Amino acid sequence: MPQKNQKTKKLFSNSIQLEAHQAEVNSGKFSHSGEYFATAGNDKAIHIWETFDKKCKNVNSILHAHSSPILEICWSNDDDRIASCSVDKRVTLWDIYNGKFIIKYKDHDNYIYSVDYYDNLICSVGEDCSLIINDIRSKDKTNSYNHKYQLTTCKFLKNDLIYFGGIDNQIYRYDLKKGEIDKNFTLIGHNDTITGLDISHNNKYLLSNSMDNSLIIWDIQKKGGVLSKKLMGNKHGPDKNLLRCKWSNNDSLVSCGSADKIVHIWDAKAGYIINNIYGHNGGINEIDFNPLDSTIIASVSNDNTAIIGYYE
Repeated sequence: MPQKNQKTKKLFSNSIQLEAHQAEVNSGKFSHSGEYFATAGNDKAIHIWETFDKKCKNVNSILHAHSSPILEICWSNDDDRIASCSVDKRVTLWDIYNGKFIIKYKDHDNYIYSVDYYDNLICSVGEDCSLIINDIRSKDKTNSYNHKYQLTTCKFLKNDLIYFGGIDNQIYRYDLKKGEIDKNFTLIGHNDTITGLDISHNNKYLLSNSMDNSLIIWDIQKKGGVLSKKLMGNKHGPDKNLLRCKWSNNDSLVSCGSADKIVHIWDAKAGYIINNIYGHNGGINEIDFNPLDSTIIASVSNDNTAIIGYYE
């Protein structure tokens, strides 16, 4: 069981493979403290790993978290809870210490593809074309927006805005304070489904990943949002998995999942790949940079494993 306020040190190995899942691993994210790494996937399980333990030990597991594959997880700001979304049409909030659910939201009518968590709010999107916002202090949904097409990814910008995208290849923005979509904001630049979004830590840029095999960095401080840079090199496969993307904690690097089994790392400013990391035997669905040390990166894969290691 995880304990708070542990002193973190360097990894005990340059690369550690984590083996507990019995099927493809779809999502993997470090806690905000960087001390723990959570994974979830098609085996319906959530595992929590201690990052700086000698063997990166599995400190807690929720083996039957959902009745269908889990497509994404995210941590609460205080790292005490994890939210998960699933093909079973539910968003569930978990206590990571006792492994019990706190609340289950059943507001979606179909598969839920993405979930994000900020402060007391949880947002989710899915096959039912809806963006739903829940406040963890209530069992009822706080707000919602019905889109024309299926939505596949969503991301909070603090508790002010939600960016989201889907199969119409465009990115939209929902204003939480106004309770409505920003009709003056649409990002157009991808040619296929948007599979992942992430906000830079300085809140100035949005990173998007698409099935058109490109990453785009958007300047969202400028009116209406402006395409700043397009990055190439990652691959999406015929399985059409939702490959997520991520900024490093100092916003100098970006990375994303890739069907070619390689973790590609780009220099965000220069726009080219600076490192390729090998080790998985299947496509990579998500990567994450450790919040304490951007030279530590984690990846989760269709080979049923996760890997944590240094990229340098």
